[in-house]
Amino acid sequence: MISEKRRMHPVALITNILKELKDSIIPIVMLVVIGGKGEDASFLDKLFVFIIPAVIFSFSIISGLIKWLRFTYRLEEGELRIEHGLFVRKKRYIPFERVQSITTSEGILHRIFGLVKINIETAGGGVGESEAALTAITKEEANTIKQIVKKAKDQHKQKAETEIEETDESREISVVEEQKQFIYSMSYRDIFIFSLTSGGALGIIGALVAFILQFDEILPVDTIITEFQDFVKHGIVMVAIVTLFAIVVAYIIAIIRTMLKYANFRVEKTEENLIISSGLLEIKQVTVPLKRVQGIEIKEGLFRRMFGYAAIHVISAGGSTIDGESGAIMISPLIKKVEIAAIIQKCLPEYQINVSFHPVPERAKTRYIMRPFYRLIIPVIIGAYFFNPWGYLLFLLLPLFMFFGYLSYQFAGWNITGNQLVLRHRFLNANTSYMFKHRIQSLDISQNWLQKRKSLRSVSAVIMSGLGGAGGDTIDMDKDEAMQIFMWYSKTEQQSKLANVNKELEKFNETSDVHKDC
Repeated sequence: MISEKRRMHPVALITNILKELKDSIIPIVMLVVIGGKGEDASFLDKLFVFIIPAVIFSFSIISGLIKWLRFTYRLEEGELRIEHGLFVRKKRYIPFERVQSITTSEGILHRIFGLVKINIETAGGGVGESEAALTAITKEEANTIKQIVKKAKDQHKQKAETEIEETDESREISVVEEQKQFIYSMSYRDIFIFSLTSGGALGIIGALVAFILQFDEILPVDTIITEFQDFVKHGIVMVAIVTLFAIVVAYIIAIIRTMLKYANFRVEKTEENLIISSGLLEIKQVTVPLKRVQGIEIKEGLFRRMFGYAAIHVISAGGSTIDGESGAIMISPLIKKVEIAAIIQKCLPEYQINVSFHPVPERAKTRYIMRPFYRLIIPVIIGAYFFNPWGYLLFLLLPLFMFFGYLSYQFAGWNITGNQLVLRHRFLNANTSYMFKHRIQSLDISQNWLQKRKSLRSVSAVIMSGLGGAGGDTIDMDKDEAMQIFMWYSKTEQQSKLANVNKELEKFNETSDVHKDC
């Protein structure tokens, strides 16, 4: 039992210092660029270029050391108790029953010393934020914390039925590993294909541009622009070569980064959880409680769909978030569509994946085809005017996107199987959402005046509200079919209300009988 105060492993000290130094990079760079610039700079100004960064570096080391010394944790009286703070001592107590999930990750230093980092998340935590993080503890301690939290949550549920008496407070709690069932893993070939189609190069280029813009007042931007204009004068071919080279380099970096992130991707299942682990340099592990799964999303990117590939996400309430998308946890980044049903059958057998879809009516075809045209025509005209004479090539986008609109019409559809609703839609990317009736928080049936002319309606279902909202929708379905979905959903609501009314009537009748007896 971890009842006495403990500090984290000294590796946490190193990570604290590295984090402080990383946060200080921008101020140091600014001082180096500004300070001592030019021949007219004084000796004191030039000296500051070396003194200030040295002071920042020293402060980073000292603050990292103090943070490590002042951070302690212990498990006591059904709570995880953490005390920390650089100048002000802070205390945080987290009851075990409030813990929603515990995720682990391993960096390079963690793996050398047999350590892990654990993030503890609660229902009251912010979107994408953990309630507490222990950055470097042993794997045995991490397993002990997981087991103690699991046992405490089970006891909390059974508190009304049984009372567990423990007279020996020093008794050790045995750590029992849950039996894991292997579900799915990705080969390096699939990871490479996934990396090729992930589009991460755009993110790298965007991050680089954003970083440069942070220094627009420091860097000689005007000079750079002038040099670039002179460079352009040398020929459009040279500009194209350099631009292509930059894109290729960014693309290669994105591929390497994605492969390192998703290497050894593996999904396992225990009696109560799905466990997703991945990473080569830093191993991350995400635990998804099965009882908190709200739905399933099958996502097909434009290029992946052409080759029959898709990605599987589960929507988890109150769990961890990865890939920057709150609530949507990827259990398969890349998989053949014909293999999806087998994977879901192992993970979540209650879901029916291979269902037949009701298509949207043929009278909706024109709306699907023309919708991209209406949205693009004004931007294309403006672009053609300002980028004359080559701007007129933008008009080629109109038939291309109208073709995508036709593909969207072919893909759109819906299905009801028992208590399961499936909605799907697409434009460039395709999305299919599987939801159970009792998980749907709201169902919206909408109709605008253009849809009213053709007796069409749109259906949208939400299974998780707030910033991490998720769900599905189908646009321009038949009005009667939309009402069929609404009646299917509202039937349960009406039955629930009727059951509550009946309970109230029974209580009233019982009370009336008591008064009569008196």
